[in-house]
Amino acid sequence: VGTVGDFIDGMRSVDPGLGERLSARFKAAYFSAIADDMEPDDIFDHLVSTAMENSGATTNSSRQAAALAVVVYLFERCEVFESATSSPQ
Repeated sequence: VGTVGDFIDGMRSVDPGLGERLSARFKAAYFSAIADDMEPDDIFDHLVSTAMENSGATTNSSRQAAALAVVVYLFERCEVFESATSSPQ
C-alpha cells in the first residue's frame, strides 16, 4: 500500500492535473467553511465529509480511511489551511 502522495505522483501520467484539482477543490471547501464561521474541528470534519462524498457510492471503512488520509495529506503539505498571508479566493 502506497501513500496518497505516491498515488497522486503516479497519476500524473494518466491525469496530469489531478493534484492541482484536488487541492483547489479542498481549498474551496475550506474557505467556504471559514466563511460559514465553522470551528476548526468542524472544518476538518467537513473536509473529510467532502472527501467521502466524492469517493463513490459505497461507504465503508476503507473509503473512510482513504478520505481521512487525503485530508491529512493536504494539511501536511499545507495545501489546505489558512496562513497569515492567505485569503479566500
